[in-house]
Amino acid sequence: MKRDMDVVRNLLLRSEAADGSVSINDPIETYHVRIMIDAGLIEGRISEEIISDAPRHSHIHNLTWGGHDFLDAARNDTVWRTAKEKILKPGYSKRL
Repeated sequence: MKRDMDVVRNLLLRSEAADGSVSINDPIETYHVRIMIDAGLIEGRISEEIISDAPRHSHIHNLTWGGHDFLDAARNDTVWRTAKEKILKPGYSKRL
């Protein structure tokens, strides 16, 4: 599965807006939750229930310091589009 930075940004925005943890019930978003945990952007957990060879459920408990920093940089739509076009091309970043 490919990393989709728009999914990452949307999950961070949803998590920031939530009063508690965010429940995810989508395999694509759950994949992104896993890699966001690995990257240190969020604290969360992945369900042990496997559906179609992949976990489907996950929870974002909160953003980390790095997650807040990433979101602060990605919040503005114009800046985000420019960053995606010029910086966030596949293969350019090893770590968020």
